[in-house]
Amino acid sequence: AIIGIFAWFSKNQKPSEDRNNNSSKSERVENGFSVFLNCSLANDKYNDGDSFFVKTSDFEKVYRLYYVDTPESRDKPYDDHRRRVEDQGREMGGLNYHQTLEVGKKAKTFTTNLLKKNNFDIYTKHEPVYDSSREYAFVRVNYNGQQQWLHEILIKEGLARVHTKGITPPTGESYKKHKAYLISLTK
Repeated sequence: AIIGIFAWFSKNQKPSEDRNNNSSKSERVENGFSVFLNCSLANDKYNDGDSFFVKTSDFEKVYRLYYVDTPESRDKPYDDHRRRVEDQGREMGGLNYHQTLEVGKKAKTFTTNLLKKNNFDIYTKHEPVYDSSREYAFVRVNYNGQQQWLHEILIKEGLARVHTKGITPPTGESYKKHKAYLISLTK
């Protein structure tokens, strides 16, 4: 029975789910990041301002932006939800609960429209977000005629707070310097 289960699992596992074999024909490595060019947004009801379902020519995966946290876009029933939204609002200039949810809706619409409109590039180290199947990433997208980083755009537009995991970005700038730069964009 164990051999049968193993054989079934091996046969039915998608290549993108195998963490030890993340390479694909559309992947290149740059500054320690796996880079996937010309990605597109997949429709998913859970897409929001900082986490979304991405399609490449080889796989589909959910990515979460480094450095930024966009507010929740809807009221949710779980216990910590209200506290989380209130924390987000406080860090985004003292917004109340409903104002913060409105910013979350705007962030979700902004990100999904931008990523639907343009193909974009994913830069990832395949680092998992907590215990989920999502991975942290940087996203480079064409915005106002220039290649820009999505997390920086969200901060500039007032749609996210500098919060969550950060690392040395693909540009090679130190974590500390990049975080300070992002904070300067909020002023």
